[in-house]
Amino acid sequence: MNDCKLDHLVVAAAGLDAGRAYIEDLLGVKTEAGGRHDAIGTHNRLLRLGDDQYLEVIAVDPDAGPPERPRWFALDDPAMRAAIQARPRLIAWVARVTDIDVAAAVPPYNDMEVRDMARGDLRWRMTFTRDGSLPWEGALPLLIEWRTEPMPPQRLGDSGCALKQLIVQSPDVNRAQRVLQELRIDSVELDHSVQTGLAATLSTPARGDVVLSSVTAPEPDEGA
Repeated sequence: MNDCKLDHLVVAAAGLDAGRAYIEDLLGVKTEAGGRHDAIGTHNRLLRLGDDQYLEVIAVDPDAGPPERPRWFALDDPAMRAAIQARPRLIAWVARVTDIDVAAAVPPYNDMEVRDMARGDLRWRMTFTRDGSLPWEGALPLLIEWRTEPMPPQRLGDSGCALKQLIVQSPDVNRAQRVLQELRIDSVELDHSVQTGLAATLSTPARGDVVLSSVTAPEPDEGA
């Protein structure tokens, strides 16, 4: 059986310092340095969430040259750029599999590429959409198979934070449910919504339960 479970959450920001400050202020804990993804032109910071999950803050690396293909997580999409310019936000989730070639045979992953990736001494294989977009606008996870041990969560210090719940909102929850069932992912909740969205509830040592959402919250009404 191909083991498949939630691996990490992805928060995108217009700049890595802005993303780090946002998450650290929101959760009341420090993130840790990640590194650069030279092949795709991004860099990241990380935060452990329990024993085998983590949060990734990702941004375009201004010191990297233009990649040969669209960046992952829709970071080259004008709508995504505008959204994260307004505020860092939860945009995607990634599921860990033991055999990515088997998992990638499940539609719609059979229309994606499986690519070898590296950062420092970490090695992994991951699914990529050909245009850099998110699978079903983020309702479905990207898939990852780690090729090195220990994996990122075990390399990070204990933040005291943990993922309590991930809700995936979609206009077509039945279709999303069929794919997740075929992948044998049962650790997320599905909720019907007009728009696709993600909402993750994290327990934190300083702030209690905090919700990270793909929806950009409105600014306070100063006249209220």
